[in-house]
Amino acid sequence: MSVPARPQLSSLLESLKIPVEFLRYDEIELEQRQRLERWKIAAIENLQQLKRIVKGNAVDSGESLRVVDRADIILATAPFAWSLESLDLQAKGCVFEEERKVLHRECSWILTESQTIAHDIIAILNTQDQLVLKQILSDAIKPAFLSSNPHPSINSQTGKSLQPSQILRPPQQGGFSSVTQDFYESEGQRWKTWVGLGAILYCCVSNLQESTYEGVWHLVIPPLMTYLDDYQAPYKLWGLIIADAMLKRVPPSLLWKTGIDGLLRSSFNKALAHQELPHGPPVLRLAIKQSITLIVLTTQEGSHERFDQLCTLLGEGIITGIWTYAFDKPEIVQATLCALPDLVRVLDVGCVRFLRMLIPQIVQPLVLPSATPLIPGIPSIDPPQLQLQISSLKVLIPLIDVCAPRISGWRLNILDGLVRCWVSMLVDRSNGFVLNSTKTPREPDSDDEDQDDGDSVPSTQNTGGSLDGDTRNDLLELKGLLQTSCLKLSDACPSMKAEYERLLETDPRAFAEFFELVK
Repeated sequence: MSVPARPQLSSLLESLKIPVEFLRYDEIELEQRQRLERWKIAAIENLQQLKRIVKGNAVDSGESLRVVDRADIILATAPFAWSLESLDLQAKGCVFEEERKVLHRECSWILTESQTIAHDIIAILNTQDQLVLKQILSDAIKPAFLSSNPHPSINSQTGKSLQPSQILRPPQQGGFSSVTQDFYESEGQRWKTWVGLGAILYCCVSNLQESTYEGVWHLVIPPLMTYLDDYQAPYKLWGLIIADAMLKRVPPSLLWKTGIDGLLRSSFNKALAHQELPHGPPVLRLAIKQSITLIVLTTQEGSHERFDQLCTLLGEGIITGIWTYAFDKPEIVQATLCALPDLVRVLDVGCVRFLRMLIPQIVQPLVLPSATPLIPGIPSIDPPQLQLQISSLKVLIPLIDVCAPRISGWRLNILDGLVRCWVSMLVDRSNGFVLNSTKTPREPDSDDEDQDDGDSVPSTQNTGGSLDGDTRNDLLELKGLLQTSCLKLSDACPSMKAEYERLLETDPRAFAEFFELVK
């Protein structure tokens, strides 16, 4: 199969250009929405046709697709291959259902089938070909941002950070605030009319090799920083995701000598202020994650600089900047907890100075009752609360490890939270058994001497109805984390074994499994 005529390929690629109406999909009239739905269905067939062309040329021994053709195909298919929802789902166990729905609407032109086909096309093409990526960055992405107002802190020709003296306007012209205002004006943000541009930039950045970065720095940094510093959450999210891909491969020396490390740090810190639902949780998770990555990448292990930056992130960025104001937003709190284990491990024993703030915040979700109305027997399972408890324990376990020399002062507070969580979430107070991997929470043990006494509570009263698979798996994960936390606490504080023995004597059936990892 030979390469198709350029007009034929161009016509097919043009049919895959995403209508700009998708940017305001929730606001358009019913008739327009129906037209867009028909377009989404037609896009599947167009992608199938494109896949046949690409696949045919991949096995053809004759002429192959030109660099410009491969670049154009990636430009057309990347917006179908990656979405905020699919990339956000990499944070498994940290995504609320409402968050997933909102992010799905941000890329409403994507159907499951079209996404699968697009990934197939991308896989056939050699996205590791640096010439193709340079072609996309220089001939497609760069012009889109040159037609918009430039980022006020970036030299668009070099990708370097501008000095303050190069940014400021004379006072009579409005000064720095005027430059920033120009950057955010809708007329100066023409790049936003290109639907799916974030996915294209992500495709390029995630496939760039370390040795390529210096040659394309001026093509990558201006659009990346424009996304990162945008005031609208979906674009900021794309910026954080693309920054994540870049920090995995970029040479640290390039960040230093261009001054971009400071701009990235500033952008990540500003992102921590974005605490509004529904986009707040993924923005915060990624901002904390990228902050940690940047600090580790640009500072030396054991240096005062690294220690100070990590302490600032935890103390000012999370504890003071987020937890102080998000006490009534469990989604926001969980987002920070999901990102904390990595920070705890990197900061290591330095976490000791924050124990007074960390322990109460971590233990609180373990002792809070479910938001769902209680019923006789075990409380109903509240999935968001369950996820919050799991996230808290995933922070507690490494925190006990790194702060072992000083954790004894908090041992009883921690034990209280662990015991309350174990009893309220896993122990059936009517029958006295614990959820395990082989029985449902409503099945008593076969040797339960009380099971035939006629006093057992009906199954629907124990958990508020049958458990779905995800909730059951979450409960089993919670059980394992509670047992591990119990073990870690006894390793750090050997005196806790006496407390465990007293609890076990109080109710052997309820606590036998709780302490089974403790020797």
